[in-house]
Amino acid sequence: MSRTLSNVRKFIKGEFSGTRLEIMNTKPATKLPDGTPIVTYDYNTDRLTTTQVLHQLGQIDVHAPQVFDLLNEDDKVVYRYEGPSIAQEWKLLANGQRPFYRNMGRA
Repeated sequence: MSRTLSNVRKFIKGEFSGTRLEIMNTKPATKLPDGTPIVTYDYNTDRLTTTQVLHQLGQIDVHAPQVFDLLNEDDKVVYRYEGPSIAQEWKLLANGQRPFYRNMGRA
């Protein structure tokens, strides 16, 4: 086997700094060292929300910022608000934080 940049690495820090390490191609693991089988997750629609299913199908981009146009009844002007992406909002909510939306001015 020829040595290429893809299969030879060097340690950068620590006691092994500068030591060359060759990465060998191996088959994927099917069980953990203690014998527990590794089960791949099957994305069935029973466990996913509608948004997650649509993202899986490529119909929604959960990484694009959310943009809303709201009409201000007082001055009859439409203002654009931009917030975090759906994925960022899920992460914020999971951490107990509140998502923020910025007023980007007139739409």
